Amino acid sequence: MDYYMAVNVAAEQRHDELREIETSRLLRRAGVDQRGWLRVQADKASCRLGEVMMTVGGRLMCHESKSRTAFPAFAS
Repeated sequence: MDYYMAVNVAAEQRHDELREIETSRLLRRAGVDQRGWLRVQADKASCRLGEVMMTVGGRLMCHESKSRTAFPAFAS
């Protein structure tokens, strides 16, 4: 391959890369690009699981404090 053909090929590759970058930027801006969708869903699920565990733990602590008294024989 001669010098001028190599320069043209490199310029065309750069042009293609810039076009792909611009397209992906426009898709992200429009909310169409979903590459990070799985990570976002995993983060949401993890946060929801944490909320549920906090709620259950709070209920268990509340239930435990009601059932414990100074006189266990009088606990109902």
